[in-house]
Amino acid sequence: MRKCNSCGIQINEEANFCPACGSSDFTEIIDSAEEANVQQVQTAEEPVQEDKGNGNIVAGFFGALLFSLLGGLLYFAIYQIGFIAGICGLVIFLLAGFGYRLFAKTKNKNSIACLVISIIVMIVVIFLSECFCASYELYKALNAEGFDITLAEAIEVTPEFLETPELSEAFVSDLAFAYIFGFVACIGNIISIVKARKQQQ
Repeated sequence: MRKCNSCGIQINEEANFCPACGSSDFTEIIDSAEEANVQQVQTAEEPVQEDKGNGNIVAGFFGALLFSLLGGLLYFAIYQIGFIAGICGLVIFLLAGFGYRLFAKTKNKNSIACLVISIIVMIVVIFLSECFCASYELYKALNAEGFDITLAEAIEVTPEFLETPELSEAFVSDLAFAYIFGFVACIGNIISIVKARKQQQ
């Protein structure tokens, strides 16, 4: 069917002129069922565009850092409860990846930039979290013994105390657990990236 553009009435396909107004200016009318079929065909023909980019790497870095710091706070909280905080290594890596994708505005879970930045941020945040935990323990211990020091002063003298073999062994052991858990998450991510690249080839 067609529609007259002048008066709007429907006209048969065979007609050359509008029987109401005599106009020859027509528009084809597609019924709703035909239109739905056309749209389905168009949708099926359009390839699904997969997000393969790295997004905004600088913004992604800040997102990874910000979210991994939340993991660092969790690390500190679990440490205070008395549990091994190493499990947070995995959480910090996952939060770094989430923060990167959120701030970089990419949904690509196989981004190499995301992986590299998440690993770097994870390593740094785990180390800083463990240092802060050690400083806080030192702060509590020294104040309990009658030394009136601030947390900032405890952070400043922590490296000297960590030269003691017993303290350094405990420090390194906690770090090792956290890094092991973190790198377990990294391996899973690396495997998925390798698989995705093989499929592309």
